[in-house]
Amino acid sequence: MSQNSSEFSHICFSVQNIKKSRTFYVEALGFTATEYYKFDEAPNKLMEIDGNVAFDTQFLILGSTRLELMCIREPPQVPPVRRAPMFHCGFTHIAIRVPDLETTLAKVRTHAGTVLDNTRTRLPMDGYECDMAYCTDPDGNRIELL
Repeated sequence: MSQNSSEFSHICFSVQNIKKSRTFYVEALGFTATEYYKFDEAPNKLMEIDGNVAFDTQFLILGSTRLELMCIREPPQVPPVRRAPMFHCGFTHIAIRVPDLETTLAKVRTHAGTVLDNTRTRLPMDGYECDMAYCTDPDGNRIELL
C-alpha cells in the first residue's frame, strides 16, 4: 500500500462459535482460512469495552476480500439481536458471487446457515438475468448470494 493512499482491509463479524462460523464460510461459501489469533489481553480501549477483553479471531479470504471472525471470550458475549430491516441506515449485508446458486444454497443449509427463501429474485442486470437470494450465517448476518 502506498503511504499516500487508502485501501480496504477487512470486514469483521462478531460470532458466538468461531469453529462453526469458520466451517460455514469455508465449506458453504468457499472462503479460505488464513491467520488465527488468540488474545488473552486485548486492547479494550480500541474495542470500546470497559475491563479485560479476551477474544479469538480467524481471518478468511475470498478473492481479494478479507473477512475477520471474532469470538469474544471475556466479557461474556451478548446474544445477537434481530437483523435490521434493509431500509434502516447502517450495515445491511455482504454480497458474494457464487458459481452455482442452487448448490451454494444447499451448502448454506448443510452448514448451519439459513436460506431466506422469500428473497429469491431474478433481476435483469447488464444484459443478463441475475438470480439472487439472501441467506444468513450461523449468527444471523445477512449475505446476498448472486
